Amino acid sequence: MDKTPAYAKVISIIGVLVGIIGLIMAFKVPGNFALVPLFIGLLFGFVAFLIAKKLKTKCMGSYLAIALSTIGIIITLTFQMTKESTKSVDVQFDKKTEQTNDEITEGDELDNALDELE
Repeated sequence: MDKTPAYAKVISIIGVLVGIIGLIMAFKVPGNFALVPLFIGLLFGFVAFLIAKKLKTKCMGSYLAIALSTIGIIITLTFQMTKESTKSVDVQFDKKTEQTNDEITEGDELDNALDELE
């Protein structure tokens, strides 16, 4: 029989639900807004884990809440780093495009100058 107290189970279930919400937000919501529910889920998972550990029982919901929240945090931070590197590549591309356009304009001016000399 499971000796985990009901309040530890409730805390772990809340942690799992908030972790699932955060995990969904990690894929759907731009920015770091998903980190808020993920850290809350992680907190609830750790609280349930500590309660179960103190009473020397197991609470699988706490493990699940911790795992879901951790995975969601990793996904959110990975998406954020990927977006930042993409932005820097876009800025470099825009600079190169502008530089190329300037070189083309200079080439046209040289062609016009040569035509005038002939």
